[in-house]
Amino acid sequence: MTGQAIWRLSAVEAVAPRHAGRLGAVQFVEATIARLRTTQGALNAVIDLDDEAVIAAARRLDDMPRPTLPPLADLPILVHDLSHVGGMPTRFCSIAFVADPPALVDDPRVRALRAVWAASG
Repeated sequence: MTGQAIWRLSAVEAVAPRHAGRLGAVQFVEATIARLRTTQGALNAVIDLDDEAVIAAARRLDDMPRPTLPPLADLPILVHDLSHVGGMPTRFCSIAFVADPPALVDDPRVRALRAVWAASG
């Protein structure tokens, strides 16, 4: 499966090759990041992205046995900057918050997602 084809997959289509072992999390995430980079200039959709942390998480996912994977493990999740993510800036879609320091803690939604990962690892 080529990088170009991966980003075109629907959520349902993406899960099948992941479950079958034909598509690794790193491959999926790298294709997603590449697509974000090619469209960022026109869309300005992603303000901050920690590529290294995302790829490291995908590597951990690829190392996990399939039965222990978290429920949403097969799909990358992008957290909007209206939610605090510890260590990342929260800009609330406004230049008024551009100079604010990174969030110290996660919003409850982000905390819940991280808890699923922690429980599965």
